[in-house]
Amino acid sequence: MLHAQDVHVVVRGEVDRRQRYHAQERVAHAARHVHDPVLFARVTLTAAPEPARGRPVIARALLDVGGRTVAAATSAAGMYEAIDRVHERLRDQLEHLNSRRESRRRRGTGH
Repeated sequence: MLHAQDVHVVVRGEVDRRQRYHAQERVAHAARHVHDPVLFARVTLTAAPEPARGRPVIARALLDVGGRTVAAATSAAGMYEAIDRVHERLRDQLEHLNSRRESRRRRGTGH
């Protein structure tokens, strides 16, 4: 099981400690939806230097799930919004990965 402290955080721009921790928590939470081991997890948080842009914040997540790469990215006006959106996208992709795995298992085709 992936824990928040296992999620590597890369920061570009002004991102505070609470936002980093929130990103770690949300990525770790999304990873609970997989049956295979999460070998690596990284979240990249980018806060644009010019906040006048419409969506100055970007959040990206990258996981290695049993040798398969799962990635999600989004932009938003605020950091927490971007983190929560990337969590939703990541969770959806991981659930899709699980359903494909289950379908193959039922058919007996393995990976």
